[in-house]
Amino acid sequence: MNWHLWRIIPLICFITLVVVLIVLPNEVHAALNCSDPGVICRSGTLADNETWTAGNVYVISGSDVTVPAGVMLTIQAGAIVKFNLGRSMIVDGELVVSGTQASPVYFTSIRDDTIGGNTDNDPALPAAGNWGRILFRSGSSGTLTHLELRYGGGADWWWWGMLQLDTGATVSLTAATLTSASSCALSTTPQNDFTLNNMSPASFTGSIYNGICVYEGTVNANTTWDETEAAYVPLNDITIALGSTLTWGPGIVIKPSWREAEFLVNGSLNATGTASQPIYVTSPRDDAIGGATDNSTELPGPGQWGRILFRSGSSGTLTHLELRYGGGADWWGWGAIHIENASPSIRLCTLRNNIRGLASYGASANPTIERCRIYGNTQYGVFNGEPNHWISAVNNWWGSASGPNDPNPPGTDGDYNNGAGDHVSNFVRYRPWDRNLPFRISVPFIVR
Repeated sequence: MNWHLWRIIPLICFITLVVVLIVLPNEVHAALNCSDPGVICRSGTLADNETWTAGNVYVISGSDVTVPAGVMLTIQAGAIVKFNLGRSMIVDGELVVSGTQASPVYFTSIRDDTIGGNTDNDPALPAAGNWGRILFRSGSSGTLTHLELRYGGGADWWWWGMLQLDTGATVSLTAATLTSASSCALSTTPQNDFTLNNMSPASFTGSIYNGICVYEGTVNANTTWDETEAAYVPLNDITIALGSTLTWGPGIVIKPSWREAEFLVNGSLNATGTASQPIYVTSPRDDAIGGATDNSTELPGPGQWGRILFRSGSSGTLTHLELRYGGGADWWGWGAIHIENASPSIRLCTLRNNIRGLASYGASANPTIERCRIYGNTQYGVFNGEPNHWISAVNNWWGSASGPNDPNPPGTDGDYNNGAGDHVSNFVRYRPWDRNLPFRISVPFIVR
């Protein structure tokens, strides 16, 4: 290096230091000050019952706040709770949020200056995932009324809900608004559920999944899903154990998150829809049912979720259930309803716009498929993969008064029909068929 540069370098460093000392105080904003009027910083485990009151901004700051077993945290109408980046609230005891329509309670990011002012003295804008979650662990409870949650969910690969339930937690949520989560608005295990009141799909906006995400897992006890105010979004496979029953209540909407997501039935699945409150299992891109669950502008299509698989020894009663856009990848041979040596009852249902509506395998498979609407499926309305074993699919409507399309000439299974409806495979008994729509389904919009 040139000898003269060695003499210049110290001078450059000195000038740089002077500039930093002069400019930096004007550019850096003061950080969160827990001594500011109206700002109360909280962290760690609560020692006793607490009440957080209106007119204050409570900041979850240095570490997560834990409400231990036997302790109640009450948050009154008009209080504001802001989470520092990455912080959460863990509930082992009881959380009571008593907002009102005029004075809701807010849970939001420390960067959200639209509520409670510029608490952290920083111009940075809030964003989804700024804070983590309110986690209700097993044995805890919550009664949450008139609240708004914004910008939570943590890192998007964790798939946390802004409110998350472990199995054994009990939480009711009334007149709540959930917006801008990095992944799920709500999340729970398959053997648990929220109680939602005075809400609708419009209560959920701006999140990756505007609904109730259900984690992969097993239903080991009789369980009911019956919330109609938000779509259920299974994130992966849900297994129903032998000896256990999962019941779907009237009017619920289920949108599995991807094409391999399945319901694996070893026990029993009962879908108890009604004519006025049918049950839907459909794609997360299907905005016509249950609102814009995934905020995608892409259109739904066949194979965007997997199947309901009835395994050998399982059972099921499916009534007024509509399955659309299922069947997984077209080379797998899955049906939206897939049967392996089982005999579920399927009545007054709709199988439409799947790759295969129903697929049956095994010599012990004897499903009842009756008074259903089966149309718009790209490969088969009903497929039987067991040669010389007949299954019954009589008195159904196949999308045309001329019946299903069974192009095989006599001699294969002894029957054929050149109808304009959905394809059927060999060894499916479809005569007589219904020449008219057997029933009408209405789209549910239910607020409780």
